[in-house]
Amino acid sequence: MDRVRKISIEILDKHPSQFGDDFTENKKTLEKIAVVRSKQLRNKIAGFITKYIKKEARHEEQLQNVQESQEGASIEQSEVESNEDREPIEIASGESSLN
Repeated sequence: MDRVRKISIEILDKHPSQFGDDFTENKKTLEKIAVVRSKQLRNKIAGFITKYIKKEARHEEQLQNVQESQEGASIEQSEVESNEDREPIEIASGESSLN
């Protein structure tokens, strides 16, 4: 497996924009880029590349979700802090301003 991983990473470093998350397309692209003598090895390399790209996409999505949730929490925190600066409004129990 180390050989497949090493070859796959090397190919991805040289041609990152030519691969995607579709195994069949990656297999065809690999045929054009490199000379792989066995069908089994070509499929393993294309499979690893596909799995690697999908994993990276999931990882990036998780990072974005974490950043968005942290931004939302900081906005809520700043709203709470700004509300603490205001003086409370007292409303008399018998008066109604909605008349």
